[in-house]
Amino acid sequence: MSDCRYLGGDWTLVANLLVGGKFKRLECGYVERGKRGVSNGLDIFMIYRTRLVCWVFPFFVMSRELFKIFRKAQFQQKLKLFVRLLRLNFSAFKTQLKFEKQKRGQRTHRTLPVSGS
Repeated sequence: MSDCRYLGGDWTLVANLLVGGKFKRLECGYVERGKRGVSNGLDIFMIYRTRLVCWVFPFFVMSRELFKIFRKAQFQQKLKLFVRLLRLNFSAFKTQLKFEKQKRGQRTHRTLPVSGS
């Protein structure tokens, strides 16, 4: 299993576990998330954007890893995975563009100090 320190690495980890065979399911449980965690803000794209391709396909590494995991899947399943990953990447691309535009707007719209006459 590869290093999971990339955008969507947690999803890849779960997929790896599920492909491994039987998986114990619990009757109840919970997930604890931090309010100020990395994945809670839009800076997450900037943090995990390590290559130019990650601008257009923010989940590029995750997509590549998932195709490795599901290389033995049937063609129809691979096609379904491809389409869903394409949609996910497109949605994330639009979100990061919107965020970057807002960030730049905040930088250019800062008020300049006004000197008294």
